[in-house]
Order: sequence, then C-alpha cells, then structure tokens
Amino acid sequence: MGRPASRDRLSDLPDTLLGHVLSFLPNKEAGRAAGLSRRWRGVFCNVHAISFEERWGTRANDWVTFYHEAEEKKSCSGALLDDVCSALLCRHRTVGHHVPLRSFRFAFDQCHHWNFVHVDQWLIYMLRHGHQELHLDLRFSMASICNDEAVDSGTGGGVLPTRLFTCRVIRTLCVAYCRLKLPAAASLPLLETLSITAPHSDGGRSIQRLISDCPRLVDLTLEAVHRLKRVSVLDQRLRRFALCCCHNMKSIDIDASELRSLDYCGTVPTEPLLSLHGLPGVPSCTVDFCKVLPEDAGFTGFRVFMQKISDAKHLHLHHRKLEGRFFSGFPLFSILTRLVLQGPLVN
Repeated sequence: MGRPASRDRLSDLPDTLLGHVLSFLPNKEAGRAAGLSRRWRGVFCNVHAISFEERWGTRANDWVTFYHEAEEKKSCSGALLDDVCSALLCRHRTVGHHVPLRSFRFAFDQCHHWNFVHVDQWLIYMLRHGHQELHLDLRFSMASICNDEAVDSGTGGGVLPTRLFTCRVIRTLCVAYCRLKLPAAASLPLLETLSITAPHSDGGRSIQRLISDCPRLVDLTLEAVHRLKRVSVLDQRLRRFALCCCHNMKSIDIDASELRSLDYCGTVPTEPLLSLHGLPGVPSCTVDFCKVLPEDAGFTGFRVFMQKISDAKHLHLHHRKLEGRFFSGFPLFSILTRLVLQGPLVN
C-alpha cells in the first residue's frame, strides 16, 4: 500500500497571508519564491514591503568612464530603477486585488539628476496607494556624513514632493541627501519615527518646523544637519534621540521624561549644549567623539556634558583620543551597571 500524497497546506493559505510571509524576505527572494508554482504566481502583488539598494561604492563616481564607454546613454543606476519599477508594475497590473503597501525603501550609491523623475513617480504612487500606515526610507546617497565638503552643499539632491509632508498615514520617515522643501502648512499627525540626514538647502527653521509638526514623534535622528543650530523638542515626549555630526549645533532642549535612549556623535562641546527637562535619568547613552580632542579645548565641556547624563544605567563612550586627565573630573555615575570605553587613552 503506497504512502498517501503529502498535502501542500502552505499553498492553501489565502494570498494576503502568503504575501505577508514573503514580505519578510528580500524582494528578489520573494519574487523567486512567488515563481515556484502557478498557485504562487500572483502572490507577489500582496507583498507589502518594497526595498532595493545599491552597494556602497558601486560606481565610485566613475561617471566619465561610463559616458565614454556606454553605447546607450542612460542612468548608471539602471538595475535599481528596473527592480523598483518592476515591483510597482506588478502591483499595478493587479490593481484592486492586492494589499496596500506598508513599507518602501531605496538606497542609491549616488543618485544622479536623471533618476529624479523616476523617484517622483515612485513616491506619487506610494502616497496615492498608502491607506493604513506607511514607512518610508529614502536614501539618495551613501556618502560619509562627517565630511563638511560633501554634505549640505546647497546644490544637487532630489526634491521630495510637498504632498509627502501632509500625508496622514506616514508612521516612519527617513530621508538622506535630498531637499525637503516643506509646504506652508506641513502636517504628519501619525509620524512616530523621523530621521533626517544631510538635507540640501533646508535651513534650521524648516527642520525645526517639521519636528514641531509631528505631534506623536517618539524617535528622532538628526545627522549632518549643518544649518541647524538649535533644536527644541518640548511638546513631544521622545523615547529615543540621536544627534550625529551636527557640528554647528549650539543648544538642544528635550523633554526627557520618557527618554530611554540618547546617542551623541560629534565634537566635545566647548559650552553647555544639552538641556534635559522633566524627570532626570536616561537609561542608555552612547557618546562618540568623532574628532581628536585638542590638549586644552573641550576639558570643561567634556565634564559638563557627561554630568548631564550621569544618571544613565548603560554608558558607551567612544573616542578617537582622550587624555587621562579628562577622567579626573569625571562625574559620579551612581546607578551605572554597564560601561563600555572604546578608543585610545593617552597618559
């Protein structure tokens, strides 16, 4: 007597559930899985996350060679453009029979202005078909952020559509190396996570206004925002705040009553920088001094800054070079349970 044929119970699941499962795979792997059988062929349109990226240094800025050797003059990011367009066209062919997109992410090694028209089309599609919640991660470059010459030059960079800043379903917005160009009245009522990296031509007031227009903000990251000198987050109760390589920052005011994590990467402040309001005590702090400290400058600023976070339970201190005398005035961390010191110490 032969063994009974095994039953494919996975294929008996509805398309929406299968699409949810495939959403946890990289998009190319999800596409291959959807092509395994005729039953799965239409499942990819129910994948609610689209994510494609180039590798860092894919072209190494070798535009001249490309223009001289290429038979057809087209974008160097053709593979990324084709991948994203194919994923969106797959959904367009099954309009009315797919789930709304929840997550959209792309990362260019270096986005040329030829690509901006495609990016605009992608974002218009996302804003038009995002119904419940939307998570956006839009990276136009993978350049190093701690480089004043390459960041915030005021030229280049894509311009985000103004309607993006009035979308009522965006929960996560991460943007890098582009221009925000806020409308007169921005409103992101459901936004919880905001990350801004090296914006082009956007002044500090625009960035502050965007932060203020997010009443439910709980996670804020600012990287290489050189035109931002002061930031105030007193109307929202952040749970995480990260400031990285904003070397012109003069003052930070935060309602820290619910703050659970604080990350700082930059130079040692020469004057008081951080003001934490509300109940004291940020459980986890990461401090990374990204530039070598001069022998005399920063000694007082170091002590004042560390005093502000002396109620931390977990501290990770990373530095390029630190003199032993900096620890002579080190504040008392009375409830510290975990300490990580990373970097050379000069006696």
